[in-house]
Amino acid sequence: MQNKNLILILALVFSQLLTAQVKSGSTYQQGEIMKIPLIEKFNLPARKLPEILLKAYCEGTIKAYYPNNIDSACSYHNFMKQFAYGKTQPKPSADEFSNIQCPTSFCEGGDEAVLEQFKHSFEIIQQKRFDKTMSKEVYDINYVRLVFVREKGDMIWDVLGPVFKYEDVIALNRDDQKLINAKNQAAPVSLKQYFSGRMFHGYLTKTSLLKSTNPDEKKNKEKNMWQD
Repeated sequence: MQNKNLILILALVFSQLLTAQVKSGSTYQQGEIMKIPLIEKFNLPARKLPEILLKAYCEGTIKAYYPNNIDSACSYHNFMKQFAYGKTQPKPSADEFSNIQCPTSFCEGGDEAVLEQFKHSFEIIQQKRFDKTMSKEVYDINYVRLVFVREKGDMIWDVLGPVFKYEDVIALNRDDQKLINAKNQAAPVSLKQYFSGRMFHGYLTKTSLLKSTNPDEKKNKEKNMWQD
């Protein structure tokens, strides 16, 4: 009798676990963050990606969001203030310039030294799911997040940069928004081809950013939405 009860309990627990993992009767989902090191040889063709995204951000053709509050859009002006990037005039803190749309010529070149610090790596936030129809694990990318490398003396650490929605990123398709094709340089790769074809190597880091977090009201709101 005790064995039967034990088997019944185990069956019930297993059933609940399956229910928690299954979505729409065919998939289970798990959130992941994957870091893509752009200084790795395999990933070098994508070193232009941060530059493409920041230029589109400047031009207003793509929106960016705070890394610690993905429901809040971040103006390009606030991004420039945070990372001391670009040609703000007369000074980055001049709020009267915060809503002015940047002309294309303004976005042609930023601070190359600062831009270089965005070219070490980037992150993708994705959902891994098992598809019963296809009988394999598949990945749905939700966000692309830039990473800034800050240096002070002998110390080097990563700072979370702006976040872009995946559907906005792969919609960028101008000729100057394509990446080098390592196999055929005469045929550049679109961002949609790059991501959907998973033409990158990376490694998994912590799981986060899958829901927005509210900034601490007691702290500087702007600063709190940037810092990890």
